[in-house]
Amino acid sequence: MIVIATLLILGGIADNYITTKYEQHISDTRNRATVIAHYIELRLDNRLTALGLLAGDPEIVGLDADQMITELQRAVRELGFFNIVIFDRNGNFITEASPEFHIGQVYDWASFNKALEGRPNISNRIVYDGLETAYVSLRVPIVDDRGTVTAVMVAGMPIKQISDMVNQSVGQSLLRYDEYVFIMDSNLHYVMHPRLNEMYPEEQIMKGAHSELFIDEGGHRMENSVLDKTEKLYSSTPIEHANWRVIIAAPVSSVYLSMVKRSIHDMISFTLLLIIIALCYRVLKQKQAEKLALENFQLERWSCASQMAASVAHEIRNPLTSIKGFIQLIMRKPNQPAPQSYLEIIASEIERIDKLVSEFQMLSRPIKPAQFVLVDIISMVHDVVMLMEGQVLNKKVKLNLDDQLDDKQLINFQVQGDQAQLKQVVINIMRNAIDAVDEQGHIEVTLTQCSEMIAIEIKDDGVGIPEEVLLKIGTPFYTTKPNGTGLGLSVCFNILESHGGKLEIRSKVGVGTTFTIWLPCAPAGVGLES
Repeated sequence: MIVIATLLILGGIADNYITTKYEQHISDTRNRATVIAHYIELRLDNRLTALGLLAGDPEIVGLDADQMITELQRAVRELGFFNIVIFDRNGNFITEASPEFHIGQVYDWASFNKALEGRPNISNRIVYDGLETAYVSLRVPIVDDRGTVTAVMVAGMPIKQISDMVNQSVGQSLLRYDEYVFIMDSNLHYVMHPRLNEMYPEEQIMKGAHSELFIDEGGHRMENSVLDKTEKLYSSTPIEHANWRVIIAAPVSSVYLSMVKRSIHDMISFTLLLIIIALCYRVLKQKQAEKLALENFQLERWSCASQMAASVAHEIRNPLTSIKGFIQLIMRKPNQPAPQSYLEIIASEIERIDKLVSEFQMLSRPIKPAQFVLVDIISMVHDVVMLMEGQVLNKKVKLNLDDQLDDKQLINFQVQGDQAQLKQVVINIMRNAIDAVDEQGHIEVTLTQCSEMIAIEIKDDGVGIPEEVLLKIGTPFYTTKPNGTGLGLSVCFNILESHGGKLEIRSKVGVGTTFTIWLPCAPAGVGLES
């Protein structure tokens, strides 16, 4: 039974492991498709934005054919379109920039209607006269002074430009040797495909092969390729402003081979781990016993400390009572000098209290003494910014570091201090700034020098801190975060104080907060070699 149970467990682990590896491969492929899609979106969005600005030009809004031609022709030259045409709301031709590439009617009415609704978008593939004339059109609304869409601007772009964008985004390493990428529109026509000439015009069987990829925006599917009859894995992702899908195709055999290669490495590592665990089992048991003994020792130590605290409190109260009594006697005779014997007794009792306190302090030991060295603040802040990059990207926050190295190379940006502690201060404050801002928020980090002090300013545009809360910042165990401890900023204040520095906080609700770390500069003429 034990053997069967073990086999069942190992089978479940193996199945889960293979599933995880497959999902990792799907996620990796989809991420690479997303990189390509974002590159294309950026290039197309730039053109849509330019067309939107052009559509707001008074000469265009007026819909005077003669006055519009000059602006349309200039836009054709600068934006790389082969023609720009203006149609009224009913799809009637008004004018165009390039009569030699005449587009006299509206194609893809679904896309045209979106523009009439005020939504800039990109059409599906349009074939005018054979594949060599195939193009897509970018469509933006023309709005009058009353906010009514009166016409639509349609700009034609050959599909070869889409292919060029894909090739530029792929580069040398984005695709594996046996993968290829293509783009398909919602009509199941290929906007871009490395073998488009062989596949045009698309047959119904070819269209049906990829139709399900439009059901799920981030879908994947295994099916036989129409071209070479081999089974392939297709991973897709959508493109904004266009009802297209960017699809990466890879042979299923290569997917499995890749998973096996990765699994071999992991299985070797897992086997080595099992061997290490088996060899160290007795050592770990001994460590557990030692840990238990240490915990018991610490409990005893805290118990002793508690008893000693009570004892010290009692011992201190006695000399305090004597001191208080003699001071009251002296105060009753304000016009007479205090007797020398009174003063000697008071001094003796104070010395006794000092000795008791010193003995009690022996219970406290620093975990690790500060190691003061010469610290390059610019390098340290750069390290922290790189360290926080993952959190910044996850929250889609814009972090800007203004150190202007060329202008500040002659300025002393070095301090004497414990680099680990100072780095912890900057990390704590920068993490608070990231927590304070919403998505798309901004954080500015600025380095300056004033007199003999270095300033590290961390400014965010978050919700700000109310004045009543600002007064309590730095108090141990005071926090406004649900999962906070209230010790982070308290530790920052203590570290900066031990370095001869300080922390200034300025905040306004609804505007943001600025933390400024002040540290004294290292003595002039001292280099990092010291």
